[in-house]
Amino acid sequence: MAERNAREEVERVTTAAEREDKTLKSLAAMCGLSAAPKRMESYDISNTGASDIVASMVVYAGARPLKRDYRRFKMKSVTAHPDDYASMEEVLTRRLAHIAAQDPSRVTLMTCAAVNVAHKGHRFVIRAIPQLNAMGIRVRYFCVGQGNPHVLQSLAARCGVSDQVVFTGALPHEEIFSMLDTCDIYVQPSLQEGLPRALIEAMSRGCPCIGARTAGIPELLPEECLTPRGSAGAIAGAVSAMLRSDLSRYACESYRTALAYQGPVLDARRNAFFDRIRREVASASGGECS
Repeated sequence: MAERNAREEVERVTTAAEREDKTLKSLAAMCGLSAAPKRMESYDISNTGASDIVASMVVYAGARPLKRDYRRFKMKSVTAHPDDYASMEEVLTRRLAHIAAQDPSRVTLMTCAAVNVAHKGHRFVIRAIPQLNAMGIRVRYFCVGQGNPHVLQSLAARCGVSDQVVFTGALPHEEIFSMLDTCDIYVQPSLQEGLPRALIEAMSRGCPCIGARTAGIPELLPEECLTPRGSAGAIAGAVSAMLRSDLSRYACESYRTALAYQGPVLDARRNAFFDRIRREVASASGGECS
């Protein structure tokens, strides 16, 4: 029974993946694309007269909706007359404007992890803040996550940076994504990890990222964005170096890397694994799986 259930599940998933692949290839052909699209964003402008203009963004990763990336934008500059094209221009421009307006003497850092779990490494970022301040870089560090922050608050006080460290507590995903959109650099300073989902989510929002050389983090980040584990000095140096470089390049690299970890992409890799196992079982048994 277990073997039959496994076979049926493989066939079901494979069939669904094949349907999605065919749909995406057809779309690519209709749009004149050289390859099937991995991510699609669609925008719609809605207005009631000229006083209430809103843009909505719907996102698909492969052939599936990625609802966590859906967004709404309140138009700020288009108010005199409804103009869908002008509204669309504002939406797309605002997505890149944050980096363009970056002041290298001020930086917003963020880590999303439980604040009462020592191996998440928040303390190393807090200890890096005085070093960055001494370099003339004013830091605001957002620690987003559940847990009692007393230990980290005490450390921030001893480092003289209590006014620069903000503990938000646990937040809904929608609010976390909004914070990521205004974050300058995301930091994953963990001493222990797997392949951190929080880091991948930050990268999917186009955040330039810095991470410790821990577990799966080096799989996600370029060499110059990695720091030794537990080194506040290395974190300060990496932040300073990143601010002196082209943040837009790191933002684009983050986004491209995150695409490889979207649901449809992982589904395809999982399906390929199941298919390989099925072929190996069939080969070992001298025929088709049954």
